[in-house]
Amino acid sequence: MKVPYFIIFFCLFCFSSTGWSQDFSKYQWKNRLILLFSESTNSTKLIQQLDIFRGNESGFKERKLKVLELIGTEFDPKLEIYKSNSNESQRMKSPFEFVLIGLDGTIKMRSNDPVEMNRLFQLIDSMPMRRIELKNY
Repeated sequence: MKVPYFIIFFCLFCFSSTGWSQDFSKYQWKNRLILLFSESTNSTKLIQQLDIFRGNESGFKERKLKVLELIGTEFDPKLEIYKSNSNESQRMKSPFEFVLIGLDGTIKMRSNDPVEMNRLFQLIDSMPMRRIELKNY
């Protein structure tokens, strides 16, 4: 009996993505993620973004934010959360990319330039889940 190719492809896709999602599934519904993609640790934009973050630890904690830096060859499909929400061909057209992933695992913001704290916090604070968090405190 011949098995249609699309069934084989579907099975391979499902089984391979299972391994990827384990890396970041621990964050979903617990943390918002900021993914900083950069070609190197010496990237001017990466350094600028990290400087912007300094001194905002309490705001990050309050908003359940985790920052993950993905440098150079770390752009593997290990980020199932990121990969599932974006077209592979759109990734890394720039030497720097800022991506905000919400608690639900979807992309809420992306930028090829460093993002100011007030812009980031205003966006997060306007999200429905964040408003619920604020009401419960």
